[in-house]
Amino acid sequence: MLDGWETMEIGIGLAIWNFKEGTLAERIQRCADAGFDYVSLIGEDAANLSRGRCPEAEDAILRNSLRVTIHGSMMSRSDLVDPGLLLQDFDALIAWHARTSRLIGVHYDPARSSDSEYLSSHMRDVLREMLRISSGTGVVVGVEDWPVTLSQLQGLEELTKFDHFGLLIDLGHLNIRLRRTCGLDVPFPIEAMRDFFNNLPVPVNELHIHNNNGERDQHAPPPNGTADLAAVGETLARAGIKCVSTIEIVPSWCGLDDQQGWQAAKEAADFWRRVYTSLIS
Repeated sequence: MLDGWETMEIGIGLAIWNFKEGTLAERIQRCADAGFDYVSLIGEDAANLSRGRCPEAEDAILRNSLRVTIHGSMMSRSDLVDPGLLLQDFDALIAWHARTSRLIGVHYDPARSSDSEYLSSHMRDVLREMLRISSGTGVVVGVEDWPVTLSQLQGLEELTKFDHFGLLIDLGHLNIRLRRTCGLDVPFPIEAMRDFFNNLPVPVNELHIHNNNGERDQHAPPPNGTADLAAVGETLARAGIKCVSTIEIVPSWCGLDDQQGWQAAKEAADFWRRVYTSLIS
């Protein structure tokens, strides 16, 4: 899929749900003050925002001209979220977007069985309705890290008829995926990364930016891990892939307090802007 496909947005955002200090509105304001182009909200915060339960948060978004991405989940711990509830929340988000024009995209953690198999038909049915609801709105929709192969796309062909269907690729997860195949003690496998993106069956709507040691999901800043994120960014930019990018570090997992986490997030954004966003602008 390294074919120059691009979304309408190319800025850098921050997943603020990983920061614990302050109200939602205060964290949104801090995101704007740190120079981010948009804010990424978790599903629960998004549901409250779209239903008018946190007007201060909406005011912070509108006052700072921030765009918004949403990261929800089709699972609640080990149980499936009721599709009706997912669609109610999604419908409320699209109605909020119709009023504010702030929403970029909505993506979900995938639905899986107890043995971690993807529940493809379940996700297909939910996504089909979401794509229908959001058709023509400019809001992109998809799932994190799925489908990433042609075999995973089987049975989902009807979804590809919607031009706003794609997926979110988590670069930290990708490092772990590549290391399982190529090994932990070798230089970052840039060619394997290139092949991964070349073989994606649907467009990339969003990237999650963080690093790790190749073994577990540490959500560390870009310099702190074995993924060569500079090479990744430059490769994607040269290939013409253009989409929004979300910094998704977890300060507490990296031995950082919230204050240090905000500084690390800003440095991560500066890094990613240099190696990717500035090259596609």
